[in-house]
Amino acid sequence: MTAPEPAGPPRWRRLRAASQVVWMALVAVFTVRFALRHGHELAALDVAADPATWALAFAWILAAKGAISLMVHQAWRAAGAHMGLGPAVYTYNLSQLPKYLPGGVWPYVSRVRMARARAVDLPRIGGGLALETAFLLGGAMVLAALTVDAGAVVGTAGAAATGVAGLERWVPALRGGVLTVLAMAWVVVYRRSVRRSSLLLATGLALVAWIFIGLSFHTVVAGLASAEPGVGVAGLFALAWGVGFVAVFSPAGIGVREVILGVGLASWGAPATVAAMVVGHRLLYVAADVVCALCARLLFPPGDRA
Repeated sequence: MTAPEPAGPPRWRRLRAASQVVWMALVAVFTVRFALRHGHELAALDVAADPATWALAFAWILAAKGAISLMVHQAWRAAGAHMGLGPAVYTYNLSQLPKYLPGGVWPYVSRVRMARARAVDLPRIGGGLALETAFLLGGAMVLAALTVDAGAVVGTAGAAATGVAGLERWVPALRGGVLTVLAMAWVVVYRRSVRRSSLLLATGLALVAWIFIGLSFHTVVAGLASAEPGVGVAGLFALAWGVGFVAVFSPAGIGVREVILGVGLASWGAPATVAAMVVGHRLLYVAADVVCALCARLLFPPGDRA
């Protein structure tokens, strides 16, 4: 199984980088306008009132990052790329830091270089990258399909009841359709996998990782909202993450994820409170990326990284 060269043609790379620079400028303008409009509300928020909430949410993200690191290792093994656990964990976690830079290809470039250093051929590198990406996106879509509902997607207290009811009628069909497509795609990959036991293990690890991520976001929302949210907020985050992941004009889904979550969580608090939920969780995620990269660099000696 193969995948396109991660970096893509030079012209495509330039266009993608340019679109991300323009998008980030728009995000910056929106952020400044939001801060000017709701600055007094943000200042009045006591988001650190319950540090246990943030600590628990951060712990869930770290657990998810650990599961994803193991999943990446097994995904590459399933594609026939022979890499040890140390190189896989080290390279994946270090490659997460430049994903916030315009361009969007740097995490993949670093993984290609590491694999080439270990004499892994390009078709197997492409297969490994394709599988790890498919598992991350597929796990997000499974969580979203199983937990999100029309009320979570619409999310606004002022939404027309008839509109929500109309969406609710389509939710079972959409949920079944998404799960069916994912199941069919998995069967195709399973039949072509070089190491099927690794594929099964990677599947389980991806689902576990997304359960942890969903629990992390649910913890943040529950800690700041005035009422206990349902499991739909975990699915809403998975949906927002998935859309942000495929939005090539946004590095690491910045702005795209936040807009979707802001709309979906509008009924759970004032704009400033919702912003604290969304931005706070994003900052936790960035912090987890940094912590995991540092841990990977310290735990695996140079000989294990090659």
